[in-house]
Amino acid sequence: MRGRRDGEADQYARVQLTFRHGRAAAAFAVDAKARSLARSMRLAEAERDAKSLLGEGAPWATAHGHLLQALVATTRGDLGAALEALLRAEASFERVEMRAVATSIRRQLGLMMGGESGRLVVEAADAWMMQQGVKDSERFATLLVPCDPRVR
Repeated sequence: MRGRRDGEADQYARVQLTFRHGRAAAAFAVDAKARSLARSMRLAEAERDAKSLLGEGAPWATAHGHLLQALVATTRGDLGAALEALLRAEASFERVEMRAVATSIRRQLGLMMGGESGRLVVEAADAWMMQQGVKDSERFATLLVPCDPRVR
């Protein structure tokens, strides 16, 4: 008989695989031609993966689902949807105490905001990361939150 821990391990593996699949699909779509069938198919895959993560019922899976939604919106060039999804993801990652991801999201949001207020957000994120021992906050943030802050 399988115990609760086995179910949690299964969910962890399922969430990680789903997120990585969606992230890879979104990354492929970035490199595909703007109106190609391959791009549309990869973005649809990433959207399905995001929806699946949001339906997992675990707060940390929900956070990953919102982040995947942001990656899709960024790839599509939908700044409004990207910002909304990033804000939901940031709040969700904070709730589950995944502060490195939440701070990386804030850094990307600061870049998207631009101007003096955006610069202050980026500096605050960089300072937190430096306190954690991160040597290159830009690369670290891009690794965790690969949204192009310039939105295509």
